[in-house]
Amino acid sequence: MSESSFLQYMRSLGGPSIHLEVLKGNNGDQLIWMGIAEVLRKTGLHAGRTPHDADLILINGGGAMNDLWPEGAAQVLEALIGVAPDKDIVVGPSSYWFRKLDFPAILRKSSGRITLFCRERRSEEFLRSLDLPPQVTVMLSQDLAFELRDSEFLREQLSLAQDRQVLCAMRKDCEGEAGVFARTRASWLPAPIRKPLSWLRDRLVANRSADRLTPILRSISPRPAASEIVYRDISVSLDFHGFCREVRNSRAVITNRLHVGILGSLLGKRVHLLRGAYHKIDGVYEYSLSENSAVSLH
Repeated sequence: MSESSFLQYMRSLGGPSIHLEVLKGNNGDQLIWMGIAEVLRKTGLHAGRTPHDADLILINGGGAMNDLWPEGAAQVLEALIGVAPDKDIVVGPSSYWFRKLDFPAILRKSSGRITLFCRERRSEEFLRSLDLPPQVTVMLSQDLAFELRDSEFLREQLSLAQDRQVLCAMRKDCEGEAGVFARTRASWLPAPIRKPLSWLRDRLVANRSADRLTPILRSISPRPAASEIVYRDISVSLDFHGFCREVRNSRAVITNRLHVGILGSLLGKRVHLLRGAYHKIDGVYEYSLSENSAVSLH
């Protein structure tokens, strides 16, 4: 399998000293972090410098380059430019979508070269429609989780995989259809009470998408019994080990969580992707998953 554009680019840099800025997030973002760790391993590059000491600032990328979140990746980028305005910056494969934020204004604060990788063509087209400063380059490459295709991690997951359930992983935040449940938090409750309420919340969130889930469940062969269906937003409701376990033990996955779908595809599962709040799932499906007959977009 040919190397991704991002891997080739990082290999072409030679041996710069790197500050790696890992964006915070959920279990899907953990897959992205593991993917960039694979890139660094394959290229022999090392990241451990501060922004001031590094030749290059590397941001691992993902799905936070939008203004759905008040403190997203664009704000992290802006803060790094404020700390080291003359440094070269590379942002790993990301999805970009801004409705109000003046993203070019953030980039103009830097005097260094900035390379923005998009993980799908829709984000690439969006960025090219903006008035970007001349030192900014836009490139295209697959989501970093796909760098795990030949990893020890994936081989281990495949060795443990079973087909004993159907997973419905519907997100319960502002990018999904959770409604009021996206704003519901119960962190103040004791853990023995909070856990069953979390399961209930995941089930109620899935119910809001019943008109989309039910036809897909009926199309799965053999049709799953009610006891076989797991409704869980595993990207945030479980730890990373639980996240991997639920995907690898599924014979089919229905989700509007991008990295639940990507991990399912890497493990050879039947994956039904549902569109989200903007173009990222459509775009990644078109660019990286549409040729996989086991993955479909609804």
